[in-house]
Formats: sequence, structure tokens, C-alpha cells
Amino acid sequence: MNEWKDDEKTRVKEIIRNINLPEKGHALDFGCGNAVFVEVLAEALPGWTIVGCDVSNVAIKNAKRRYPQYTFFVSASGEIDASLVHSFDLVFTHHVLEHVSNMTKTAEEINEYLKPRTDIIHILPCGNKESLEW
Repeated sequence: MNEWKDDEKTRVKEIIRNINLPEKGHALDFGCGNAVFVEVLAEALPGWTIVGCDVSNVAIKNAKRRYPQYTFFVSASGEIDASLVHSFDLVFTHHVLEHVSNMTKTAEEINEYLKPRTDIIHILPCGNKESLEW
């Protein structure tokens, strides 16, 4: 996905701003694709360092080209960079987990990035009335 509707991006920003996160921290957009929500995270958390990762080399190349000011890396490559282990205060996914074929392996990978106290936001598709997707 290269883009999402502005009202959805605004709603996600509101959700992030309303969970009372500290003024500074490190956030990971896990499964960032072409990085649409990396920018949303940066706008919602202006004092934070934002990092994106995805299993797709192509998506990460696109993300780096689109947003050179952020850090991106290919995940699920077998080894996690030691500097990223237990380094994130927030892990965010948007329409990612429903595409995962091995949830246990994915949860284990996400766990490697978490600090002992990490906030996690998972947004999954749902067309039910009053849902984010509605």
C-alpha cells in the first residue's frame, strides 16, 4: 500500500496521542511496507525516534527512498541486529498480523524488539460499525 485515507491516518494519530506515551522514546513500525504509517507515527510522537521494518526488500527500498530521514531494515532475515534487541518503547502494526503465516515466529520476533515495558498497538482490519475501518 502506498497510501491510506487522511481520516484513517488522523484517527491513528489520535489513538497514539491518547495513550499517554512519554515525550521521548523509540517506536518500531513492524511491517511498515512503504512506510505510510512511519510518517503518522512521527507526527503523533514528535520527540521520538521512528524506525520501520518489513519482510519485503522492495518495500524497504521504497520506504528509504520515500522517507530518507527515518531508519528502515528488513526483518525476518534470520538475525536481529544486536543494537535493536530490546530497544523499543512502542511497537506498532497496521494491517500486518492478518498476513502472517506463522504467528508464533512473528510474536517471537516482535518480542526481541521489546523493552521490559513496551506499549504495543496492533490495528487489524474490521468493517464492523464504529470500528476504525468503518
